Amino acid sequence: MTAAQVSFLFRPVLRKAGGLRLSGRGIFILELKEVAVKDRALFESYLNKPEHFGSECAFTNLYIWRDYYRTWWTEILGFLL
Repeated sequence: MTAAQVSFLFRPVLRKAGGLRLSGRGIFILELKEVAVKDRALFESYLNKPEHFGSECAFTNLYIWRDYYRTWWTEILGFLL
């Protein structure tokens, strides 16, 4: 299967997936971003759930330690990676 055929087949998925793109060789590439203050609301919408008890997943900790741990993220199909 060529890259053009793969691109055609996965076009609906790629439209929905903001942090994902397809390379010329048909390889999916994650478009990662650094943790930034402007993304706090998005992170909190995922992380402020009743089943999340640990502070290791709190936005403040992710932001403070982003340089030390080199934390990057993306959002794909309703999931925060």
